[in-house]
Amino acid sequence: MAPGELLDLATVIKVSEAVSGEMVLEKSIDKVMRAAIEHAGATRGLLILPQSDGLQIKAEVTTSGNDATVHLRNASITAAALPESVVRYVVRARGYVILDDATAQNPFSADPYVVQHHARSIVCLPLVNQGRLNGIIYLENNLSTHVFTSDRITALKVLASQAAISLENMRLYRDLEIREKKIQRLVDANILGITMWNAEGAIVASNEAFLRMVQYDREDVASGRVRWREMTPAEWRERTERALAKVMQTGTVLPFESELFRKDGTRVPVLVAGALFEEGCNEGVAFALDLSEQKRAEEALRHSKNYLAEAQRLTHTGSWALDGTTREARYWSEEMFRIFGFDPQQGFPERDQWLQRIHPEDRDKVKRHASNRMFVQKIDADIEYRIVLPDGTVKHIHGLAHPVLGPNEELIEVVGTVVDITERKEAEEALRRSKAYLTEAQRLSHTGSWAWDVATRRSVHWSPEHYRVFGFAPDEGIPSDEEFFERIHPQDRRRVIENFERAIFREKSDFDVDYRIVLPGGSIRHVRSIGHPVFKASGDLVEFVGTAVDVTERKHAEAARDKLRQLEAELAHISRVSTIGELTASLAHEIKQPIGAAVTNAEACLRFLDHDRPDVPEAREAASEMVRDARRVGDIIDRVRSLYRKGSSQLGTIEVNEVLSEMAVMVQNEANRHSVTIRTDLAEGLPKVMADRVQLQQVLMNLMLNGIEAMLDTSGELHIKSQLAEDGQVLISVTDAGVGLPTEKTDQIFNAFFTTKPYGTGLGLAITRSIVESHGGRIWATANSGPGTTFRFTLPQRRATPA
Repeated sequence: MAPGELLDLATVIKVSEAVSGEMVLEKSIDKVMRAAIEHAGATRGLLILPQSDGLQIKAEVTTSGNDATVHLRNASITAAALPESVVRYVVRARGYVILDDATAQNPFSADPYVVQHHARSIVCLPLVNQGRLNGIIYLENNLSTHVFTSDRITALKVLASQAAISLENMRLYRDLEIREKKIQRLVDANILGITMWNAEGAIVASNEAFLRMVQYDREDVASGRVRWREMTPAEWRERTERALAKVMQTGTVLPFESELFRKDGTRVPVLVAGALFEEGCNEGVAFALDLSEQKRAEEALRHSKNYLAEAQRLTHTGSWALDGTTREARYWSEEMFRIFGFDPQQGFPERDQWLQRIHPEDRDKVKRHASNRMFVQKIDADIEYRIVLPDGTVKHIHGLAHPVLGPNEELIEVVGTVVDITERKEAEEALRRSKAYLTEAQRLSHTGSWAWDVATRRSVHWSPEHYRVFGFAPDEGIPSDEEFFERIHPQDRRRVIENFERAIFREKSDFDVDYRIVLPGGSIRHVRSIGHPVFKASGDLVEFVGTAVDVTERKHAEAARDKLRQLEAELAHISRVSTIGELTASLAHEIKQPIGAAVTNAEACLRFLDHDRPDVPEAREAASEMVRDARRVGDIIDRVRSLYRKGSSQLGTIEVNEVLSEMAVMVQNEANRHSVTIRTDLAEGLPKVMADRVQLQQVLMNLMLNGIEAMLDTSGELHIKSQLAEDGQVLISVTDAGVGLPTEKTDQIFNAFFTTKPYGTGLGLAITRSIVESHGGRIWATANSGPGTTFRFTLPQRRATPA
């Protein structure tokens, strides 16, 4: 066979026209059957051929006068067509059967066909060639007995021998033709690339699949430009040469992977196998399968596995598989090893090792759950449990398992996943604690929270404290808006509804409203409700959320504080009046001085005017001095009146140093009376403070008089100082050199009614602290390193008013 004939449809091997093809087979059968009828003297004959599914009647010949007619058939043997027992015997014994008179007693006389058709003469011959049964010829004559004489039998045997050989040849050629057609169909199907090659490196012929694979055409092959050595990349050439040596030695080479250059220089991965045409020759056939798709699929699978591994790592999800029979591990993902703390290098852990990782309190639950659902009920399992790693770390696991069943419902394997939900559990626990803390915080602060849906116009959330504040039962659900508004005090209801409607429906803005509610028992609570709108990204209003604070206690406290402030003001007024009484002598002396000076100036003015020539300039100067002294008296009286005046606090912008100077002058005579020197040390550029001038004067007067009284027996210096503190507040200190603080009762000196004076009321320092703290400041006292005490207090700066 010339190279290329296997691949070229025009030169595919063909058998002789005398013995090939369906038509030739039919002609051969026709000749055999006609010859059998003519030589045997039969009136009917059948040709029976063995098939893969049993014996089959292939042809039937009948006679009519001198004519014989052959009918080709494909029918199974039946009792209606022939004596089956005769045919079965021939097949079994490989011998012939002759019945000269079938109606006479014989081994086959009971055959249904013989009985029903009254056959007279029957002969059945096997067509055997080299021990192989190629067919059976059955002949009969229903007209006469002893038709098949010895001469005719001899002729039939010769005919049977020749027919057996002919049928065998036809079968062989037919099988060859079928195989050739199958090969040709394989070549034409272009499923594989097929080439004819020689050991020198030439590709002699190829099918279209191979040409498409390497992007060459038939002209390239015909010109000899396509050579398999040049098409093989350098790194694959050694492997290819080993394959060539193998095929030259053994005649075949098993499939192996390689690569080929395409015509454009790119590469195509292939799976190659080959064989020699015959031993000793240097030509053969090769089969090449394009592995491009497979390689892409493998690469995609590799990426997919990498992505899956990364996804499992990111989601803390491990996957696994168990053998359904042995219950041993078949597969663990990398994340599975990491979650349970096992080393992948040591392989799958034993089942007992894995179970030891499960928390002792959960171990029995896992074993019962897994065994029952997966291996007994053969259904999915879903369970949460804890594991304990060797270092003591506890993890929470969510496990899922799915049984894989065979056709007969047998358990093949179990596959599943485990998810490390430790972070979620911790978050849930933190959220639970947060909710508990929020609930407790709301309970302690009497603050309820709520949410109101704009679309449904109904409340969708009330916290437990919200129910308590408004006196509703949580188990009865959120009350309707009508029920809620019924709780609001009738005098406040209209105002509250108008505030809600304006904020929600018109302005879509925050609201903050105080109102009263009346509980079913008749008690009244004060509530402060704050609401905030929530919008979609589109700008549509979704809902309002907010809080309701029970401010009843605060309202009562504010009322009590107002009463206390009023009482403190009364006490402060009494203290001031009392202090003024104590300072009467000093005040009288201070007033007497400018009055005396005014009288002297008035007398001088009169004298200047009584001169013969009145000295008007001197008189004018004396009159001016008299006016200044009168005004000084008025200022002194105004200061006294302001201290004596009873009224509410009036805040204003105050220059601290100015007030300190005034009070130093006011208590100067009292200090002189007790031989006490007053020294002021006032920092320049101090910021102004926002304070009530009268109350600040009272604070300074109380501290200064206390300092003077502390030095009744010792005399000394009263040092008054102002400065700017580190925190930006104005710091004022009053330091004496007196008897000092009672060390065992230092923390009590600012308490009401506590006094160390024989006739003190114990209200001075208490009122002083109340005034300082009401201004946002702080007051304290410290013992000096030497004799005496220093009282210090701070006042915050005046805040700038926004433009």
